[in-house]
Amino acid sequence: MKYKSQFIFLAFAFSVLLGSCDQAQTIPREEYIKEVNNRAFLHRSVKQLTDVIVHNTFLPPVASRIYAYPSIAAYEVMRQTKGDAYQTLAGQLTDFGEVPQVTDKKVYLEMAAVFAYLNTGKALIFTEDSIVMFQDRIEAEYLAIGVPQSVIKASKTYGEAVAKYVLGWSKLDMYAETRTYPKYDFLAADVKEGEWIPTPPDRMDGIEPHWNKVRPLAIEKVDQFVPEKPTVYDPDKGSLFYKEVLEVYEKGKKYSDVEMDNLWDEIKENIAIA
Repeated sequence: MKYKSQFIFLAFAFSVLLGSCDQAQTIPREEYIKEVNNRAFLHRSVKQLTDVIVHNTFLPPVASRIYAYPSIAAYEVMRQTKGDAYQTLAGQLTDFGEVPQVTDKKVYLEMAAVFAYLNTGKALIFTEDSIVMFQDRIEAEYLAIGVPQSVIKASKTYGEAVAKYVLGWSKLDMYAETRTYPKYDFLAADVKEGEWIPTPPDRMDGIEPHWNKVRPLAIEKVDQFVPEKPTVYDPDKGSLFYKEVLEVYEKGKKYSDVEMDNLWDEIKENIAIA
């Protein structure tokens, strides 16, 4: 009798638990849809990735690549919420095909876009844990506002599927191969006046000398649009180069050290926002 009563109690408790879960899964979307649609979830994801990029000290060309692929993944998910209003990037970006289509009706695309962004981004950085922990917090917030676990799971699964496709495409862009190529090489004895060399205090190497070998996203080839050449080096006082350098020097003298620090902070903040 003792074991029988324990079995009955456990069966009752389990049935209550199942009933609670069923009730949670049937929460009407309109009860949480407004909060889930808050763009802050995606904006915070971008900010989190930005913080990691800064912490990992990725240089601008590499950072641009890290931003690009997660943004493409998120866009390919989000555009589906607008019907035909936004075109797919398939066929527009180099070698980019169609991402996996939604098959699970539980998928909520606004959430899936966040998961697609984070899962793509974490694969392109050094410290994945910071993105994983951030995603865990996002999932907890979704639960707290009433999103059923089944909806979160389905949305996460779809976001991961899109991220997997985008990452597979990213691996064909020659970036990994360029990591093995030699650094920018120069011989100090052969450097002519006006040519670039590493300078103190950091004496940084030339940044990404093989970036022209990385696959372009949209243009046909890297030299399709050739920018204007910089002003020719000429130290003579009457030259255009001298005048431009002097202009920068004179403007720089107008700022105190504190003002220059504030200006630099403002520039960095604007770069992060962009």
